[in-house]
Amino acid sequence: MQPEREWIKTAVSTSEKPKVIKLRSPCVSVCQMDAQDEVCVGCYRTRAEIAKWPSMDQDDQKLLLDILQDRRAKAIGVCRGTSLRNKKRSSV
Repeated sequence: MQPEREWIKTAVSTSEKPKVIKLRSPCVSVCQMDAQDEVCVGCYRTRAEIAKWPSMDQDDQKLLLDILQDRRAKAIGVCRGTSLRNKKRSSV
């Protein structure tokens, strides 16, 4: 094998790649956009958030899930305690 090919093989070996854990999509198969709020009535995501989900890293996905819990609580009139997002902001 040529030296540069051996280097490429080593550089992209699967054992060297960081493990990326993707969270399950918040989609609940009730895909209908609310015309007023412009969010899905099933998962409470905007079109942009739906499109971006597959390319988000786990931290961004967790943050969005927290935002979605806030949206859902507001939509159904439930008071929610301090979210993870707000805890992070206050600790900075």
